[in-house]
Amino acid sequence: MASSSSSDDDEQIESSYRRYLNRLMAHKGGYAPDNARRYSEAELLEVQPDDVAKFLKQLAYHTATPSPNDLPIYARESHLNRVKNAISNFMPHRYTPWNDDTKHGDPTLSTPVMDVLRDVKQYEASEQRMPIQSDNDGDVSLRQVAQDAQRQRVQMQSLIQQVQKLHKKQGEIQQNIEAKLGLYMADIQRQLDALNRNILRLQSERSTVVTVPVTATTAQRQDENPNPGPMDIQRQLDALNRNILRLQSERGTVVTAPVVTAPVTATIAQLQDENPNPGPAAGETIPATEDQHGGRTSQPEGPAELSSGPKTLHQLWDEYMFGIGGRKPAKDFTPEERKKCRHRYFRRKPVWDCIQHHINYGYSPAAACERIHQCYGYHLSITQILKAFKQDKHRGGHPSLVTILPPER
Repeated sequence: MASSSSSDDDEQIESSYRRYLNRLMAHKGGYAPDNARRYSEAELLEVQPDDVAKFLKQLAYHTATPSPNDLPIYARESHLNRVKNAISNFMPHRYTPWNDDTKHGDPTLSTPVMDVLRDVKQYEASEQRMPIQSDNDGDVSLRQVAQDAQRQRVQMQSLIQQVQKLHKKQGEIQQNIEAKLGLYMADIQRQLDALNRNILRLQSERSTVVTVPVTATTAQRQDENPNPGPMDIQRQLDALNRNILRLQSERGTVVTAPVVTAPVTATIAQLQDENPNPGPAAGETIPATEDQHGGRTSQPEGPAELSSGPKTLHQLWDEYMFGIGGRKPAKDFTPEERKKCRHRYFRRKPVWDCIQHHINYGYSPAAACERIHQCYGYHLSITQILKAFKQDKHRGGHPSLVTILPPER
């Protein structure tokens, strides 16, 4: 049983090897491709090294006489080596190197055959980004051109995949921005409604009617502009601020807190990372007290302290002008009080001075904060903006903030 099984295996191996021999003899000429044929020793001795080399070139190049422009792209070196070993199995003098002088030996163990295998192997190595090989005239070989073309195709496919990923990510970011912007605009609209109610209350307390038109109601604003942008909301808030300040100056009292504690024109980048809720609704009144003459005075000053971390430039300005959290306004600090919190005070003072400088030129506080964001970017936090101010201070200040043009009316 064991000998029978071994004999069957040998027959299968010989059959698989013989098909390469038959193809070689057919390629050599004079023999029909017949797998059942058995060649005599004399017929096999006629096989020369050039016959084997041309047969291997036919497999690798699809031509027995390849030109310098042809590339061995149809068979790998490992396959050609198997074909060579299969043919060598039938040679009468196998395992004996070929002797060119005596024309004796195994033709598969000759220089022409080994040159073909070497050329194919070098081409495969060049595809793996081996050093550039040049022809004798110094021009880059066509092998290298094919290698560069393949590398460019791979790079192009990689770029296409990256563009597709970025496009998908951009769509997700856009949807997130639109959702958060809608919530933010709705909250700003509530602030506008609260400001309108506050102005109407102030008008009702006066004996005369204000001639300056008050911002339209919510329904009217939606009819005129169903999709208001951040700049439209900013202009409405500025108009409401001017109305309230004028009414306060005519009454001679301070009734309401500074309007708008969060920037309307917050950037899209901030909306991605921060809570879209801009803070408490504007128009809330500050508790006031009556003096001995029956008039109303502003809230008493609190402790001379600075907040640990204002979130917006508007809060930073409110801290300077009016104080936040029941604290004393920073502009009213005495030298001793400034000394107690000198690190925070002198770190924030350049920003306060910049906003005050803009206000002196006719800008509103909100517009001044907007200009600072335009110069330093909307993605920076307040701490980063303060650091940027400190760095620019040594260079004479930011160029766009040093020269201030009057605001457009």
